[in-house]
Amino acid sequence: MGFHDLAHFNDALLAKQAWRLLHNNEILFYKVFKANFFLNHSILEAKESSMGSYAWKSILHGLDVILDGACWRVGNGKSIKILSPMVDTMEEATVDCLIDEGTRTWNATMVDEIFAPQEAEEIKNILLARNEMEDSMYWPWEHDERYSCKTGYRFLKEDEVGFQVAENQDQEKGLWKKIWALECPNKVRNLIWRACRNSLPSKCNLVRRTIISEQSYDYYKEGNEDVLHTVWSCKELDGVWGANSIWSFRNQRCFASFSELLAWVCDHQRNPVLFAFTIWSIWHQRNQVRTQQTHRPLNHLSQWAYNRYMEFKALKTAPITSRPKSRVWWKPPA
Repeated sequence: MGFHDLAHFNDALLAKQAWRLLHNNEILFYKVFKANFFLNHSILEAKESSMGSYAWKSILHGLDVILDGACWRVGNGKSIKILSPMVDTMEEATVDCLIDEGTRTWNATMVDEIFAPQEAEEIKNILLARNEMEDSMYWPWEHDERYSCKTGYRFLKEDEVGFQVAENQDQEKGLWKKIWALECPNKVRNLIWRACRNSLPSKCNLVRRTIISEQSYDYYKEGNEDVLHTVWSCKELDGVWGANSIWSFRNQRCFASFSELLAWVCDHQRNPVLFAFTIWSIWHQRNQVRTQQTHRPLNHLSQWAYNRYMEFKALKTAPITSRPKSRVWWKPPA
């Protein structure tokens, strides 16, 4: 289904319920939980208790996801607590004490006295509404600012490894667009996309899914057969990639994954379409060998891939001849 971490996906689903309790206060779901668990205050101030149900404790766990990833839009400042005060007496203070209600601007003197210089500058750069309104929480990872399980899951995964969600999303989307824009057959594009997603049945992936127990490459037992090794770095492929000087960087650069290799090929304009045809020919020949079918020798694959590339290119550029339309004569009913 595409979920690499079911625990994070479960947390993203729970966060969806917490988001509903934050924003939909007219539905029955909100009214039931409000009456039982946070009657006199907001869900943001609700705490876990021994009397709470398993469902309530789970929703509070999802609320932590919202609090980590969501942002506040400052209105009157009465719902937003000050997280990093330098004054002990302001531990429970809210943002409204930093706003001059008469001018609807920040109290610059107070902000400078309470916060570190860098924090103070960031606070004073936040624009305030001219008229007083309620504070609102929004989800910055969606265009409509509403929480979704998809972006919640991605936020948890990227937060786990310490990268920014937006940056990785942009890079991934850019690579997918380049793949689907390749002028080659759909089966070739699909194979390249699967290789970038590390979803090809290489031996490493089959071991990970407990289908086989041996992940070393058939030719060299000391190496593990992952996707990149199977179609690019294996020594048996020296004759394939060495037949064309355009792939001379193979012995000069190292890549951590197939997606990194493809991105480099596209960015440096090393004929990504011919690259895709060559990858497909290598993978196809590998499967024929594995199933003991008639197959082409490795030293013929480079030329074969180039011929298929030129044939497809000629078909794409060939003029379309229109067939003359024959005139249809209708016979009147008897």
